[in-house]
Amino acid sequence: MDIGVTNTTFISQATCFELLTGSNTVFANDGGVSRQGVDLTATLAGLISLTGTSTVFCEDKPVAVYGNPIESHPSQSTCKGNHCVAYTGGSPNVFIG
Repeated sequence: MDIGVTNTTFISQATCFELLTGSNTVFANDGGVSRQGVDLTATLAGLISLTGTSTVFCEDKPVAVYGNPIESHPSQSTCKGNHCVAYTGGSPNVFIG
């Protein structure tokens, strides 16, 4: 099964509609590849949890893919409270499989 790689572009935004941080040296779809346990939502509040693929690495960290959970973090949108259930998006054409 192929799973889309998460990156810093709009095509990979989290289910909470936030962009994610990523590598400054490794890219997919013109965005830095996001890594589990390192990269955050763009507001620097929600860490991408260490789950998912453990066979593909970027800068010695597991690559984040579609559906990785993001830790609970404060909402930066018009809604109040925390995003308790957020997941990473993924590329439609850069896959790990």
